[in-house]
Amino acid sequence: MRNMIAAFFKLESAAGALLAVTAALAISLANTALSPSIDRLFGLPLAIGVGQFALRKPLLLWINDGLMAIFFLLVGLELKREVLERELSVGLFIPLTGGSDEPDEQPLRRLEHALHPWVAYAILPIFAFANAGVSLAGMSLADGFRPVPLGIAGGLFLGKLVGVFGVSAVLVAAGLARMPAGGTWLELFGVSACAGIGFTMSLFIGTLAFEDPAFATPLRLGVLVGSLLSAAAGYAALRSAAGPVD
Repeated sequence: MRNMIAAFFKLESAAGALLAVTAALAISLANTALSPSIDRLFGLPLAIGVGQFALRKPLLLWINDGLMAIFFLLVGLELKREVLERELSVGLFIPLTGGSDEPDEQPLRRLEHALHPWVAYAILPIFAFANAGVSLAGMSLADGFRPVPLGIAGGLFLGKLVGVFGVSAVLVAAGLARMPAGGTWLELFGVSACAGIGFTMSLFIGTLAFEDPAFATPLRLGVLVGSLLSAAAGYAALRSAAGPVD
């Protein structure tokens, strides 16, 4: 049993599966009698002080402002490594002639690998549980077509298709880029659609953009709908591109 659990957490998809389960749990609990208790939990004030100096914030802000800072540190480390190793040179139009094997790569890699499991299996699930809960009580179909949820859902679903698939198609047609070997347009469409599953970052940016608590539910609804539409379209396209199952 222990080996099975260890093997699961070595999978790249394990972090995504854990994030999805955590978000689903948050949504489920938000529609039960436990919802007020969970809100009070994340509203508990926590303080860190040294002498007369003290930083006092609700638990939710410690998660969103504190833990997510570690997430962005990891993102920065990954970007730097990929640029140095030329993995982002084409996308950023950086004229690099070769990868870098400088000694400073090793500390960067060690820190990145040390942070990755903590971010993937602890910080992001905690963030999702704290922010994904949306109460569906009293909500109607018309609520999904109000400006905020409609704009967010459209931005995730249509925006990523236009931005990723559309721009890629233009670059390929103009001869500035080429399709990956063996890749098809349907596969590119599927991958582009999956880019709209921006669940964690969408919630993070959305909570910064809409600070008024009145927008909390429309924001979460838009992210949820946009991510689900993107996931469904991406799966359908990639499944179709893969052909029939033997």
